[in-house]
Amino acid sequence: MEVSRSLVSQIRLSRRFFPIFFFGTRVIKVYKHKEAFYGNLADFAFRKEFYSEDFFWNHSMAPEIYLKLVGVKANDVGFGVVSLDVAEDFYIEMAKIDSSKNLTNLWAANKVTVEDMENVTHFLVEKLRSLTKERRAKLKHLFDLGWYKLQSDDLEDLRQWVYMAEDKISKNDTDVMIDLLKEKASKEPYFTDYNPTFLSVAIDNNCDNLLILDGKPSSIDTMTPKDNWKVSDEYFNVARVAVDAYVLGNNQLGDAVYRTYYQYRPEPSNTTRLINEIRSSLIQWPYRHILGQYEMAEKYKTFTLLKLKELKVA
Repeated sequence: MEVSRSLVSQIRLSRRFFPIFFFGTRVIKVYKHKEAFYGNLADFAFRKEFYSEDFFWNHSMAPEIYLKLVGVKANDVGFGVVSLDVAEDFYIEMAKIDSSKNLTNLWAANKVTVEDMENVTHFLVEKLRSLTKERRAKLKHLFDLGWYKLQSDDLEDLRQWVYMAEDKISKNDTDVMIDLLKEKASKEPYFTDYNPTFLSVAIDNNCDNLLILDGKPSSIDTMTPKDNWKVSDEYFNVARVAVDAYVLGNNQLGDAVYRTYYQYRPEPSNTTRLINEIRSSLIQWPYRHILGQYEMAEKYKTFTLLKLKELKVA
């Protein structure tokens, strides 16, 4: 499925698409009645399900931030709070947080320790495993596809994603990179003979969404909007954090992520690691261009090209 080019403007103007209102220590998050690349939020049935899932995933990851899903209905004086089953619309009530405490900003300020990254990795794995138990039945259609098929579809989505920055990354270069990832994955036993027990739900664990609040890991906005992005290899979720740590932090912080994760599962092959790292970096490289964060984009470019050289001879 092609990712709509309108997503570029949705990313840049995200607060217009789902505005956030501040009331003291509380925050109200709403979604506008608009069509997005992942579904039509003007359609009530889709809107209700999307709100329900958005709150479920985010509350599961960070119950101290995502407090409650609220239903509202029109009355004589405006809108009143009602039960979810009779609601005409919804909002999510959140606790106000210090958004400067995300990993992106903390790395820039050199305020992240090796112990922090160990804690973030434990947090991520334990939350993912809990969510997997909760959502395996609901997402059975995705778990049944297996990782090779899911990854192949994800790589095609990634191709379209990188195309959105074609003024910075040519389509030809994008095709070369994505085709190499698909070719290498087709010959790697980790993917072709994949252990289905390694499959996990997936979140949007972009470093903008991972937090350290009062010394403890947390997260915001982690539900992936597209259905097929909601299941992946658990290791890929971890690799995304490691790559961000390498690129925006330092080697010690990235190494801490992998070292901690290998307490849960054995270290995979070098080729597997490279494929996951390049995928992770290719998400961020164009994204940072779209946001106008060009210096950061160049860091991801450097990392991507270095890992591609390694993969070609792996």
